[in-house]
Amino acid sequence: MLQVPLLGKRRTVFYGWVIVAVGTVIQTLSSGVGGQGLGAFLVPLEKQFGWSKTALAGGRSVMQLESGLLGPIEGFLVDWLGPKAIMVIGAVIFGLGMVLLGFVSSLWAYYAAHVVLAIGASLSGSIALFVALNNWFRRKRTLAMALTQTGNGFSGILVVPLLLIVLSTFGWRTAAIVSGVFVWVVGIPLAFLVRRAPEPYGVFPDGASTASTSSARGVEDRRSQEAAGPSVDFTLVEALRTRSFWFIGLGHGMAVMIISAVTVHQFAHVEQGVGLSSSAAALMVGVMGVATVAGRVLGGILGGTEAICATWPPARWWGHPLR
Repeated sequence: MLQVPLLGKRRTVFYGWVIVAVGTVIQTLSSGVGGQGLGAFLVPLEKQFGWSKTALAGGRSVMQLESGLLGPIEGFLVDWLGPKAIMVIGAVIFGLGMVLLGFVSSLWAYYAAHVVLAIGASLSGSIALFVALNNWFRRKRTLAMALTQTGNGFSGILVVPLLLIVLSTFGWRTAAIVSGVFVWVVGIPLAFLVRRAPEPYGVFPDGASTASTSSARGVEDRRSQEAAGPSVDFTLVEALRTRSFWFIGLGHGMAVMIISAVTVHQFAHVEQGVGLSSSAAALMVGVMGVATVAGRVLGGILGGTEAICATWPPARWWGHPLR
C-alpha cells in the first residue's frame, strides 16, 4: 500500500495528495521560469541585440504553436509510457531549453531554444499531471486539480521575483542558465514521485482501501455518485463527436491566447511603456499571483456545483480582457 507515514504515527497521508504537492511545485517552476518569467528576458535581449519586440515575441508564438501541435502526441505518449516517465523527460528537456537560452547570440538560436522549451514545458506540464490526478481522485478530483494549478499563482509570488533578482544582479545569460539547472535539480526528482494510478499499490481513488468499499465511506461514495448521475466514459472518437469537447477546447484556447499575449509583454510594457521599474513589475505579478491562488482554491472548493458552472465562464470572459 502506497501511503506516507506522518512522523511515526499510525495515521498516513493518501499518496494522491503527495502527487498534488509535487504537481504544484512543478507547475510553479514551469509557469515561473517558462511562462511569466520568460517575459523578463525581453528587455535585456532587446537592449543587447537590438531585436524588435515583434521578433522577440515570436519566440513565445513558436512555443504556443508547437505546444498545440504536440498535444495529441503527448496524450498518446502519456498513455503509452505513463505520466512519470513523460514528466521526467519533460523536466530534462525544459531545463535544457533554459540553459540553451543562456547561450543564444542570434535570432535563429533564440527561436531554437524556444522550440526545446516548448517540448519540455508540454511534456512536464498539465496533461501528464492531470492523467495521474484523474486516476488518483474521484470525489475530490476538482479540488486536487485546482490545488496543483495554484502553482501558476505561486510562480508570480516566488519564482518571478527571484528570477528578476538574479537577472538584474548577474545578467540575463546567468539567469537563464541558473533557471535551467534549478529545473533539473528540483523538477526531475519530483517528477520521479508521480504514479499513474493507485490500484497497483493496494489503494483506491481518494484513499479508499479494499475493505472500505463496504464501509460508510463506500456508501457515501455511492450516494454521491447516484446524486451526480451516471458516470460516462468516452473513447477518443466519441469525445471528438461531442459539442462539449470542442466548446471546452475553444474556450480554454482563447483564454490561453489572451494570457500568453499579455504575459510575454507585461515586463516590457511596465518598464518601457509605463516607465516603472522591474521591481514594480515584479510586484504587479506577485499581486496577480495572490489573486490567482485565491481564485484557484475557491474554484476547487466550489467546482462542479451548478452555481460555479453557470457563473465561472462569464467571469473569465470579463476577467481576461481586464488584465
